[in-house]
Amino acid sequence: MKIEKKIFVIGEIKAAGVYASLEKNFENVHFFRNEQERFNSAHVNPDILIFDESIKNNRAISSSSSSTDSSDTSILYLSNNEHFDSILDLIRLPAKKR
Repeated sequence: MKIEKKIFVIGEIKAAGVYASLEKNFENVHFFRNEQERFNSAHVNPDILIFDESIKNNRAISSSSSSTDSSDTSILYLSNNEHFDSILDLIRLPAKKR
């Protein structure tokens, strides 16, 4: 039985691999190559939003995290980098300051 959570995966190769793995166990998983594709086709907020490090546009990440109710949406950032403080700082900002 598949788990019913809305999961959006956004990015390139790493994100595609995560999507392929998740779709085996979750019913409502959507893959987008970039933020524009996500905004054009998905008008609902996900339960889980997953970005990979190919999404270099901090404004795209900021707008995604501000367009979701942070109390209801978990945001994951896939990266091989040892330091990604800038992404954490961006997500921690109050929506009105983004």
